[in-house]
Amino acid sequence: MNKSHLNKIRHLNIKSAQVTFDGNEYVHNKIRMHLNRLGSYKKIFNNIRNLTDEIDIFARVNVTINSLNSIRELLDDLQKIKNKIKQVIITPVMETLSMSQCSCAFLLEGHIESFLKLNSIIMEYGLEPIFPVQGTCLDYFDNIFSISSNGKLFTCPCLVSKDTFSIGSIHEGTFNTSYPSYILAERWDSCYDCEYLFLCSGGCRYRAIKESGKWGQA
Repeated sequence: MNKSHLNKIRHLNIKSAQVTFDGNEYVHNKIRMHLNRLGSYKKIFNNIRNLTDEIDIFARVNVTINSLNSIRELLDDLQKIKNKIKQVIITPVMETLSMSQCSCAFLLEGHIESFLKLNSIIMEYGLEPIFPVQGTCLDYFDNIFSISSNGKLFTCPCLVSKDTFSIGSIHEGTFNTSYPSYILAERWDSCYDCEYLFLCSGGCRYRAIKESGKWGQA
């Protein structure tokens, strides 16, 4: 972040921005590194320090089962620049097939004790506790897509970078032949009599693939 970048932000009238961390310096740098393999943790903190008070900064903290024990150290570091942070947002996520992350649920993998531990840490730092809410999977919408770094389109953010599950490309400007099968697939044959169908809509597509190898498994 240099003076030119700051002037461009002012010119575009940007009033807020979100930055994302994935754990303490060691954990974060293993996930978010530059092309030269150097980590981005310290650079993000320096950029936040250099931003003017004209911009509200929201710090999103992604937490997986594997990064949970590093969160206190990160929150301690964020405390040092708390005058620059509008809000810290803790987001439980799960590591996916592509090592990207999806905020579908921390609880999908059954780590109840870890979820309670995370809430305990959050409240120690005076942050808002997290309430477990399971909503309809993004995969069921026909107007929400995730885009990979090479321009491929996916209905499920957990499957980004797995070309087998791509439904098209922004470069081609169209959907491929897989798209209709995703949108029109009947996922609920075994669910119609379940009183919780309206809550889960057949469940998480990523978890279905992980556990059964079948995208359409309820």
